[in-house]
Amino acid sequence: MHPEFAGVWALAQEHIVAVGLLTNRDLERLGSGFRRCFPVSDDRKFEDLLRAIDEADAASLRARCSSDQQNKMPPAR
Repeated sequence: MHPEFAGVWALAQEHIVAVGLLTNRDLERLGSGFRRCFPVSDDRKFEDLLRAIDEADAASLRARCSSDQQNKMPPAR
């Protein structure tokens, strides 16, 4: 196996439980115990993906708030 892909192969054999977009500050907070980080360049290639994630997050929040309002008990009389 080509050495460049050895880490990718090992990663593919494990169950991924989360994927995150972190800032340098986030990585500093996680400390040395957080070992797997794949930097991405700031070249706007992910702009559409980030926008879609933000829109989905906002829609989810609106749905939760709407559901919370519908599930509230009416005030006691």
